[in-house]
Amino acid sequence: MSVASALLLTLSQSPVDFGYVAVVALIPWLLATRHASAVEAVVLGVITGVVYGLASASWLVSAFESQGAFGLGAVLAAVLTAFWAKGLLFGAVGYAVQRLSGLYFDAFFSRRYSVLANSESASRVGGFRYCCSDTRKFPSPASLNSLS
Repeated sequence: MSVASALLLTLSQSPVDFGYVAVVALIPWLLATRHASAVEAVVLGVITGVVYGLASASWLVSAFESQGAFGLGAVLAAVLTAFWAKGLLFGAVGYAVQRLSGLYFDAFFSRRYSVLANSESASRVGGFRYCCSDTRKFPSPASLNSLS
């Protein structure tokens, strides 16, 4: 999903210039990041950034070759440049998205539905019985149906 987002971002720029693709280009990466652990989110972000950096600046290898770095040295220099220019930024944003996505999701649902939920049958956190066993808690379909 990270590579798909990177390639869609590349398509939104010159010379292809499908600018409208940029609106949806980050969605696969953001969805993958939201359900990943913190370390996985950083790795997904770095992969997205490096692939995007290499695909959008494909001239990097020839630029390093013109400076005397040939073969594997030019490729390694291009990868390190893409990591520095895009990978670190995407990694930091991936970490932030992963950490904050559950917070915003819970805050949205708890404010919107906690007044409507039956406090005797629902938990005190957000007014819902939760259906998931991991640390991210989502409202169960049964608790949403009981609101109507």
